[in-house]
Parts: sequence; structure tokens; C-alpha cells
Amino acid sequence: MSRLSIDKRMRIVSLYYQHDLKMIKNRFTVLQELAREQYISTSLNTIRKIMNKWFTCRSVCNYPKANGSTKISEYDLNRLNRTVYRDRSLISKKLKNLLNLEMSERTIRRYLNALGWKKVRAKYCQIVTLKNHR
Repeated sequence: MSRLSIDKRMRIVSLYYQHDLKMIKNRFTVLQELAREQYISTSLNTIRKIMNKWFTCRSVCNYPKANGSTKISEYDLNRLNRTVYRDRSLISKKLKNLLNLEMSERTIRRYLNALGWKKVRAKYCQIVTLKNHR
């Protein structure tokens, strides 16, 4: 089932208050039927989650991330960029050891891609002379 838009979530909350479902025993089941009439098809569990989120924080938007910190500081990101600029043959394993970064090599490659560095493989081929042509 796809995620509901914020507009549809707000319509579910407004249906709850329009029909005054506070004192009804099976209020979420009734709310699910009212939502179906508004062409919002969703499960009972989703409606419970939307309403519980509304009751706790008065919002139906997504929760912010618990840990908003990044894995690398701005200073280390600049160091990484300058180091690759000086020597473009460095790989993520060497960069991790050289700069003492506390992250995986894959994360370092992601940051390099975000900085705009691309891995380009050299295309070498042997030179064939006329003598060795046949």
C-alpha cells in the first residue's frame, strides 16, 4: 500500500472531528468507513497510527529523524575534497586510513560522488604495428 499524502491524512483527522468520534467505542473502524466514502482506502492500523500521531504532537507530518547529525563534519569533507584534488589515484580504503575517518569505505565513496568526483577507468590497448598486423 502506498503512503498517504499529508492532505489525505489531514482529511482523516478532519473526518474524526466532524463526526465527533471521541466517545464512540469502535471509532477507528467508523473512521475507516468514512475515509472510504472520501475515496481514501487505507488499513485500520494506518488510521490508528495517523490519529495517535495527531493526538501526541498535533501534526500528521513525518517525524523528524532521531539523529540529525551527519557522519562527516564540514572540515573533514573539505579535507577529503582537497586530498582527492591533490592525488586523484587515491581509493576509499587509502583515504580512510590517510585521513583517519570513522566511517565505512562505501560511505566515503558516497561522499566523493556527492562532491562530484567520478571514477574513470583508463582505456589502454596495445599498439599494433604493420609488421605485427597479421
